[in-house]
Amino acid sequence: MLAVIPDEWARRPWWMNLMFALCIYMAFVRVPIDLVFTSIEHDQEVWFGIVLRGNAGLGAMLGAVFLLPTIALWRSRPIFGRPA
Repeated sequence: MLAVIPDEWARRPWWMNLMFALCIYMAFVRVPIDLVFTSIEHDQEVWFGIVLRGNAGLGAMLGAVFLLPTIALWRSRPIFGRPA
């Protein structure tokens, strides 16, 4: 399993790997910690000046911001340079 990681990171540019690592951390570490230690009644997210409270803020935070980019970056391939 660990032998796959260098090959996986070599497929993308450094800045894309950095964003990928941030999305993985946020989606699988930070958000679950936030879910466990913050009650839904006190959860509040602000998107473009619109305040989302409770479950609406939770769904927007999980799906749109962290999980979708993680999937997109996982499947990405280099456009220029060495072939995948």
